[in-house]
Amino acid sequence: MTVTKIEKEFIRHTEKTLRSYKQLKANIKILEKENKMLANMIATLPAIEYDSIKVQSSGLGNPTEKDALKLMERRLKVKNELENTKHMIFKIDTAMSSLDEIHRRVVQMSLIEGKSWVSMSMKLDYSERQLRRIRDVAVYKVTIALFGGTVLAKCPKDVRFMSEKDEKTVVK
Repeated sequence: MTVTKIEKEFIRHTEKTLRSYKQLKANIKILEKENKMLANMIATLPAIEYDSIKVQSSGLGNPTEKDALKLMERRLKVKNELENTKHMIFKIDTAMSSLDEIHRRVVQMSLIEGKSWVSMSMKLDYSERQLRRIRDVAVYKVTIALFGGTVLAKCPKDVRFMSEKDEKTVVK
């Protein structure tokens, strides 16, 4: 398999993302909790009454208004980050589900769970070298699934992509 420099960057990013999978899932839980906490804080702010107060045009505003605006801005940022992280997890899950069983297991064990090549070799009954090749093919496929046309568009036309022949040399 011939890989260009641009593809290598995408592949490195994919590997880094897969290694961070568990942390991304944990981050979703944290962001959901923070979102609920901010919603409660906004709901419990004292009400602003304008009946007895003259409205100022100076823009200084009420301290309660400022607190409410800060909390709402923070909550909006948390919501956006939460949605982006959930979307990344969805993309990873979809990409992983597109792999066949051995590719999925090798990526899961090597990158997400951080298992050693020796333990994987014993458990999956493949040599370490075969497992590394399987992982490389699988990561390439996940990269294409995650970044699709972006990766393919930036590669020169003379680059040979993974063919069935290449894949058969990896699998038993």
